[in-house]
Amino acid sequence: MLEFVIILLSAFLIGYFVGKCVGCRQGMVEGKSAAVLILRQKSFEQGYCSLCKASGVVESGIVSNHSTHTKDGEW
Repeated sequence: MLEFVIILLSAFLIGYFVGKCVGCRQGMVEGKSAAVLILRQKSFEQGYCSLCKASGVVESGIVSNHSTHTKDGEW
């Protein structure tokens, strides 16, 4: 009976720690994805880029100049 309890407790603890590790990794991936969308939303609401403070709004609408956000103007 004692062996059964030890095996059951060990299986529970191993499952808990494996699930916690997998959950942390998945949370980091989802957080990085959400951060990009939140940054874009803030930039759109403010009317300028939150990273470089360049204005992206002109009279005819919103423009996107990728050369200010990428290395050597590459997309």
